[in-house]
Amino acid sequence: MSDIVAMIKMEEKYESLTLSFDKSDDTFSKVEAIVESVMKDTGMDPVIFQKEACSMDDKESLYIEFTDQEQRDSGKFFDMVLDKLGIDKCIS
Repeated sequence: MSDIVAMIKMEEKYESLTLSFDKSDDTFSKVEAIVESVMKDTGMDPVIFQKEACSMDDKESLYIEFTDQEQRDSGKFFDMVLDKLGIDKCIS
């Protein structure tokens, strides 16, 4: 799944991981299953939503967000997701 681009954004009381990839039911299903697995393993419940890139018909993204107190442990969650996806670095 190395065709997935990951981007992390951090602000005060907010942290998010965006995973962008080619539009493919197979890729989305795999990413979704991994995120759900990490949610189960950690007991964490981030806000998750999917968006198709308006400017690129062949791309879509999955956003994973934590706010307030939850975000203290979000790094562990993001690390687990990235590790299971085989992603070793983010673009930011």
